[in-house]
Amino acid sequence: MGDFDRFKTLNDTYGHDAGDRALRLFSNVVRRSLRTDDVVSRYGGEEFVFVFPDKDLQLAREALYRLQQELVVALAGGSVPHFTVSFGVAHSDEATSLEELCRVADAALFKAKRNGRDRIEVEAPERMPRPMVGNGLDLLKGAAPTG
Repeated sequence: MGDFDRFKTLNDTYGHDAGDRALRLFSNVVRRSLRTDDVVSRYGGEEFVFVFPDKDLQLAREALYRLQQELVVALAGGSVPHFTVSFGVAHSDEATSLEELCRVADAALFKAKRNGRDRIEVEAPERMPRPMVGNGLDLLKGAAPTG
């Protein structure tokens, strides 16, 4: 799951037209960044669900990290006020229903928000190694994601 960070503030500060432009820019970045068999759906106002068929947690996290990097580059054009997106990732093995899977991913998303936003948090079983987490700003700093 992905959710714009402080979207209400963006709308309140720059107007709803800027919010609409941000959503369109994000949609274009998603379209360019992901595989054709990946599925993305708007889940609410500024929240999205991502489905990555045949990807494990680490590969899904890497795909979202690349998306964050592409978003930083797209925002450098200056036509849309700066915004970030946080992500929560869960594997389908971690749930017995789609509703439960969304709850697990949403919990990871909430953790990303709580840990500073513009992050990717992964809900992984204890037996699996913890994936690296980072944010799209790492690209501008020239740093690799940190765990």
